[in-house]
Amino acid sequence: AYISGIQLTEGTYRLQFDILAGKEVEIPVSVCQNYGSGEKDHEDTVSAGAEKLHYDQTFFMEQADDKCMLTFDVGGTDYYNVTSSNVSLVKIK
Repeated sequence: AYISGIQLTEGTYRLQFDILAGKEVEIPVSVCQNYGSGEKDHEDTVSAGAEKLHYDQTFFMEQADDKCMLTFDVGGTDYYNVTSSNVSLVKIK
């Protein structure tokens, strides 16, 4: 799953969201380019499960990019529900 069309300028950003899943699973999360090689500006893995987890991290954008996307890599061979909510990406500096 992804959210595209994100424009980011140089600076520090705060990424927050709530997430839960139908089973214990590791979910890669990234803010990356939505073109070319898909270079990642922020990358992490979230351990999601039946209890809602609040994610809150900061990262620094070294240069502006007007074609970014936020991705939740939930694909694979198993079937389970994943719910993300209260997604927020805010420049703080």
